[in-house]
Amino acid sequence: MKNHEQAPRVSAEDERNRAEQRARQEWGENIAKEFGIEYTGEFFEIPRFDETGKETGRTRVHAWDKIPFWSEDGKKMVDSADIKDVVRAILKHPEMELRQAIKQTKKEAGSEASA
Repeated sequence: MKNHEQAPRVSAEDERNRAEQRARQEWGENIAKEFGIEYTGEFFEIPRFDETGKETGRTRVHAWDKIPFWSEDGKKMVDSADIKDVVRAILKHPEMELRQAIKQTKKEAGSEASA
């Protein structure tokens, strides 16, 4: 770049957006590292294993802080779960329906804490 040319100006909003994207990427990578799963930037990919330890597939979950659960007609959010609770539940109980797996995982964690 020549002396008389100026670098394109980056707006404060653009800079804020970039900082948010970097923070979001770091957040996802940290969760993926904590649980030994993959993070694509948009999804967490969680492997499912059978009782022998063989991988039977993968579950993709949107990388949101909270995962919403909707009413059967899909018109109203009835509950949500923290993404870490979702990942734990899928890893521990891949055969269960997700909401049930979350409840079971929390129940098990509660009984382990009181033991």
